Amino acid sequence: FSILFSDGTIQRLSVPISGEDITGEVTRMKWLSALNEHVAYSSHYLNQGSVLLDNDEEEADIKPLGSMQDALQTAAARYQLVDARLQEALTVIDSQKSGDQTSPMHQAIKKLEGVTEVAASMLTSLSHCLTLITQQEELRVLQLRQERDKCRVLEEALGMLAQEHHELEQSIASHISLSPPSRSVSFNSIRVRSPRYYETSDDEFYDAFEAG
Repeated sequence: FSILFSDGTIQRLSVPISGEDITGEVTRMKWLSALNEHVAYSSHYLNQGSVLLDNDEEEADIKPLGSMQDALQTAAARYQLVDARLQEALTVIDSQKSGDQTSPMHQAIKKLEGVTEVAASMLTSLSHCLTLITQQEELRVLQLRQERDKCRVLEEALGMLAQEHHELEQSIASHISLSPPSRSVSFNSIRVRSPRYYETSDDEFYDAFEAG
């Protein structure tokens, strides 16, 4: 298929053929859907701008989301193919009703068979998507249970620590209330005695000086 860019250039692309997609229609439809989403995204944010949010709390998933996204894209592409084949089948049936004998009813049956084949492939892809979603949900529930267990253990540890702290406070308070008063002199009982001064003169100690 070809892509026409806004500057007029044309890029021609080809899709690989695989065992699950012999005609390459599913891969081509996935490419077209991805390109349409990219064009819509670019047009939206070029006109309105974008806001980037940093989320440091975002954790790495145990199972990559790429596998689930690819399965959903494949399912969407197969759904589009079913719709296209159904429209073709309806066109053939309408032409038979109009009396055009150049296209026998066998052609309509072949188209309907193609519709059923694509529908079966679509159901397989949807089943794969459901399996992936179920696994993600089981992992999420397991992680949630583990986080709850961690929170419960932490709450129990904090509760025990608070209880021990309370018992320690009660023990200290009861010990202080039952202990005898200290013999140490308190600051309030300390009386600062001022020095005593005696009014004397040298004549009172005259005899002592003479004896010496």
